[in-house]
Parts: sequence; structure tokens; C-alpha cells
Amino acid sequence: MESKALFCNNLNTGEGLKTVVLSEEEEAKVRALHDVETLRILRTCMEDAQFLTDNKEACLKIALALFDKRCEKIETWMENGLDEVFRKALDNTVRIGQKSF
Repeated sequence: MESKALFCNNLNTGEGLKTVVLSEEEEAKVRALHDVETLRILRTCMEDAQFLTDNKEACLKIALALFDKRCEKIETWMENGLDEVFRKALDNTVRIGQKSF
């Protein structure tokens, strides 16, 4: 059975802690955006490497090195997505007059 990554954070609502998590839909959206951005970065890395050399083997090595340095990992995207959900939950808590931490 495949285990699902859980991206969560705790929010102090004034009435206790509330766990804020990414929904499956939010997680899927983050993954899709990450996929699109990753492909864009990979294409750019290939173009940059081709500009530097005509040697295919060297080009591939350069492109992969550039990609490794430029591309953010999916975990970073998930954490950023969670931060956004957390900020929205925190804003909602503050708006309804509850104490924030």
C-alpha cells in the first residue's frame, strides 16, 4: 500500500490547536504546477547547455547540472502550498476575532 505524504501545520485558534493540511485537490494542483515548471526549467537548461557546447555528452552533463541547481524539489512546492493554506486559515481566524498567537 502506498503511503501518502502529509503536509500539515498547526494553527492556534484561541480555542486550541487546529491542524491545517493540504487537501488532495490542493496537493494535486501543486504537483501539476510543479510538473509544468519543472519541464520549463529543463527546456531552458537544455537550451543553455546547447549554447555552451556542441558535444552531446557534455551538453547533457551541463544541462543536468544546471537543472539540479535551478529546480526546486516537490517537497518545497508542497511546503509553500501549505504555507498559503496556513496563512489563509490564520487570516480567517484573525478576522473572526479570535486571538492569534
